Amino acid sequence: MRSGLYAQVRHVAGAGLCSLLGSTGRSRRHGSPTHAASEPAIERTFAAVCAALPPPVDAAAFDAELTRITHAPVVNLAALDDFLTSWWRIATRAAQNREDWQRMHDEAEQIRSGQRSSGTPLAEILTRREGRI
Repeated sequence: MRSGLYAQVRHVAGAGLCSLLGSTGRSRRHGSPTHAASEPAIERTFAAVCAALPPPVDAAAFDAELTRITHAPVVNLAALDDFLTSWWRIATRAAQNREDWQRMHDEAEQIRSGQRSSGTPLAEILTRREGRI
C-alpha cells in the first residue's frame, strides 16, 4: 500500500495536479457549525486546495512545488504535509475575499516592476516610534 500511495503522489505531481484537475479557481466547499456563513470552508485535500487557488499564477506555483517535493529520491512526508497545510491556508485566505487577494497580487507586481514604491521600511517606522508597536 505504501508504494501504491507513493506512485499515486508521483504520478499526480508529475502531471501537474492543478493541470489535471483543470483548476478553475472554484473549490468544493462545505459548511460546518464552526464556520461562519461568510467564511469559506475548503477541504484539506490536494484536489480541493488546488481547485480553490486563484488561477493561473498560484496553480502553477502549487504544481511546481509539489513536483519538487515528490521528485526527490525519497518523498519527505513531513514536507508534503507542510506543503499541503501552507497551500490550504493560502487557498482559504484567497477565497475569503477574491478582490482583496487580487489587489494584493497587483500591488506586489507593481512593487516588483518598479511602478510603485514598497513604502517605508519597518525598521524606519520602529525607529520613529522608538520601538513601540
